[in-house]
Amino acid sequence: MYREFILLIVDYFKTIRCKTFTYEWVIPIVLGGVTFLVTITKYLKIDYLGFVNSSVNLLGVLLGFSIMVITVLTTSNNKNIEKIKKIETEYVLYQKNISLYRLLLINYSYLIIAEALGLTNYFILLIFVNSCSHQIKLILFSVFTSMIIHILLLTIRNVTDFYLIITKEETDDSSVK
Repeated sequence: MYREFILLIVDYFKTIRCKTFTYEWVIPIVLGGVTFLVTITKYLKIDYLGFVNSSVNLLGVLLGFSIMVITVLTTSNNKNIEKIKKIETEYVLYQKNISLYRLLLINYSYLIIAEALGLTNYFILLIFVNSCSHQIKLILFSVFTSMIIHILLLTIRNVTDFYLIITKEETDDSSVK
């Protein structure tokens, strides 16, 4: 069955450090928890269908953007992209250091998978949202809030990395990490 994407997710987790994990996972989970606490104490009224519809639109645009960047990465003749294919990072996968190019591909590919899974979950949620209890809706809202924040933070990091690589001036190779 089509489970190969799990290998990519494992590669993603093998290539993130503590600081990155905190930025991309801990912050979204904490914000999702805060969202749950604020909504359960009724300080915030939620339009579930509006949230889902907005999230679907957002994820659709981000998914298209991420696919475009992967296309640019894999088809570009940019000298900086050619250069990063040769620069090894300190990240090791399968007993071999990976290139900066492969690291960027892993990050964007993981992002595409996260966005696609997010969209799939939202479409499934649309089927059941009216039959869920208010408490289940609050939990789902908090989980999806965490997921959206995770995807947005990952997108920010990936776009920053992509920009810095594409626009990098000729400098010493040792400064690239």
